[in-house]
Amino acid sequence: EFQTPGVLTLLAFATIISPLLARLSTNYRLFVLVLLGISPIFLGSLTSPEIGWFQRVNSNGPYEWLERLLWNGTYPVFPWLFFVFLGTIVHDLRDKPRVREVAIFFGIIFSILTILFSFYKKTAWALTSGEAILTFFPASVPFLLVSGSMVILVMRILEGDESKGRGPTFGSKLSFLEPAGRLSLTIYVTHFAVLGVAAYAIGGERLDVIPALLVTMAHTLVWIPLAHAHERRIPNISFEGILRKLSQSGR
Repeated sequence: EFQTPGVLTLLAFATIISPLLARLSTNYRLFVLVLLGISPIFLGSLTSPEIGWFQRVNSNGPYEWLERLLWNGTYPVFPWLFFVFLGTIVHDLRDKPRVREVAIFFGIIFSILTILFSFYKKTAWALTSGEAILTFFPASVPFLLVSGSMVILVMRILEGDESKGRGPTFGSKLSFLEPAGRLSLTIYVTHFAVLGVAAYAIGGERLDVIPALLVTMAHTLVWIPLAHAHERRIPNISFEGILRKLSQSGR
């Protein structure tokens, strides 16, 4: 529901506190990163693992709105700020690939252990929500650590030898993705409108796995040529453009 905080509210919150983050030392942000990573343990029942999706995307009154923002919404501040702090740490370590490689090594070991543990416990390894080792709603500690490790791994693979002054792994072969990257906020907001129309068109019916997978892939890939067309024809019309204008007018 429009009145309930979600990922855009999380990004707005991160933007508001970004001047503070810029003043914190790497060691202090690393300490906060660890606290956020284990925060689901301390939050316990506050994350409301028993509530369903439609409750998480709705809020009745200011108290529930604050709850959804802080700890039991779809993307609450605790623990989802984990990824914001992770991004700042990765940025600080951009010239230290060996340090990141050590983190990746232990991250992969931990990921393998979670898979083995799921076999041992005879439970699902990963689910959006429910009984699983990795859960998205609410975010579990294993999910944060595994997904965080994969973020660092993918970035390390793609950057290649950039830290040594040479080129990335695939050179300029992935440059066709750049327009979509520069338009990511607009794409994120707009794709909900497309999904809303699609949901209305199918009347609440559920697609089988294969058709749903094909539709999802097509819906994902179509934004790449649309982003190229946007940059050629209407580059100044976007949510990113609005934010730039607001930022410039506030200086």
